[in-house]
Amino acid sequence: MAVALDSSSKIGTAWQSGSPTSITFSHTCTGSNLILVVGAYTATATEYVTGITYNGEALTKITHLNPGGGDDTVMYYKIGPATGANNIVVSQVLGNNFIWAAGESLTGAKQSAQPDSFATNSTFAGTSAGLTYTTTVVADNSWLSLITRGSANASAGAGTVLRQDGTNGTNARFWDSNATVASGSRSLVTNGDAGAYNSGIIISIAPAVSGGIVSTAKKFTGMALLGVGA
Repeated sequence: MAVALDSSSKIGTAWQSGSPTSITFSHTCTGSNLILVVGAYTATATEYVTGITYNGEALTKITHLNPGGGDDTVMYYKIGPATGANNIVVSQVLGNNFIWAAGESLTGAKQSAQPDSFATNSTFAGTSAGLTYTTTVVADNSWLSLITRGSANASAGAGTVLRQDGTNGTNARFWDSNATVASGSRSLVTNGDAGAYNSGIIISIAPAVSGGIVSTAKKFTGMALLGVGA
């Protein structure tokens, strides 16, 4: 079974007056072998996101990145999220107005041992060529997702699709591969302004395992041919 996009969503605005302790937005999951991936950004010098839930159920944190410059990004996931329209709630430490989040649900994903891989990258001296985010994919036919904070005029590079764009000057964005990739060193690329600061987290999501019964049948057939159990 191939990993494919189910749906994507984001918070409507990044400027949250009153420094709220959480933000909420709706996301709809449909299909089978689902996984939900959510990335969040805060304009803070330390990690402010304290947790993310969907339909009241906690997501698991993959990692966070804070290379300096007052920007923090995090990535969370949930295997087997509830289907239908439910709320994503991102909680944070009180005292921050700039918080943005986006996510996507995928079908055909393996229902254990996720993510397949993840990595981070950042630079204080970006160029018009942008920044490449690379991870070592383990499973063939995996999907790549990426949360970034970068150039004001960022655009998708080779093999990359901009899925959700940040608002109100955060320059935070959510990207993906829009197709499965083979195992090995695989990348998503963002283009941007010369001299811009860029940072982000890339992950790969492994596909659901299929064909187990066929494989077992082949195994037993081979054993019979060898005279096993005769």
